[in-house]
Amino acid sequence: MHSQLRTLNLFLASPGDLAEERRIARSVIEELNSSIGRPLGWRIELYGWEDSPIGAVRPQSQINEEVNQCDLFVGMLWERWGQPPGESEYKSGFEEELALARARWTRDGQPEIWLFLKDIDPKLQRDPGDQIKLVLAFRQRIREEQKVFYKEFRSSDEWTQEFRKRLSRYLVTLAATKAEHSNPSSSPIRPEDQAPRENISLKTGDNIGPSTQQVLDSVQAAAEAIRAGALSRFEADLPSEPTLARLILLASVFQTVRIKDELLGVHQANLVFRIRSQILPTRSEWSIFR
Repeated sequence: MHSQLRTLNLFLASPGDLAEERRIARSVIEELNSSIGRPLGWRIELYGWEDSPIGAVRPQSQINEEVNQCDLFVGMLWERWGQPPGESEYKSGFEEELALARARWTRDGQPEIWLFLKDIDPKLQRDPGDQIKLVLAFRQRIREEQKVFYKEFRSSDEWTQEFRKRLSRYLVTLAATKAEHSNPSSSPIRPEDQAPRENISLKTGDNIGPSTQQVLDSVQAAAEAIRAGALSRFEADLPSEPTLARLILLASVFQTVRIKDELLGVHQANLVFRIRSQILPTRSEWSIFR
């Protein structure tokens, strides 16, 4: 249990035609804060244009202050581009917010930027109005530039699943990175990890590190459990939790090669984080959290 939680400031940008998806985003964040957030040592704070107070200054400038403070910028678009924010060169508040976030990222490497594009009715694409023309031009530009992460989705259910999975993975990444930097000795290399073990068959000249050796040990443990009947109807001693966690990470590495959007589930991520001090992730395994 963490006595002090770190805060991930998330800014949610979109025109007004995605009210349901904005409501879902808040619900997912509340869910993650109450489930994996606290064990991981993080709390997500969401801010959007709904939270901007009415003041004497230009409303968009108040919203922009939050964009300047956010750690993660999540933008959504559907069939509307939005309205001009006033006293600005931009054609919508969304456009100004994204431009500000991208300028920060170019200058400081922050914030992380995710864009989610909801499918537009083909009939509207064939005869678009002014708003949809702006959206279609933006989508085409994002595809051609390939400088910002974007994901297309078809429905509210698909958005819920995608946002939950991606944000869960991001929290695990933050927690793992913090643990690695704050406690680099949490996974000490044991003397017996320094060289290959006799029960693993390696070619002469193979040069493997302790992380790879740990993977090989876990694969061998799983193979022994299978031979003992772990996949049959008979009882068998199952691999230990550290071995299961290693296999989950290993499977994720191979999975992401072919299935780019397949992420660790909440329960798998919890298991990996809970016994992280017993795991020496390989470079490929760390990469699935990037």
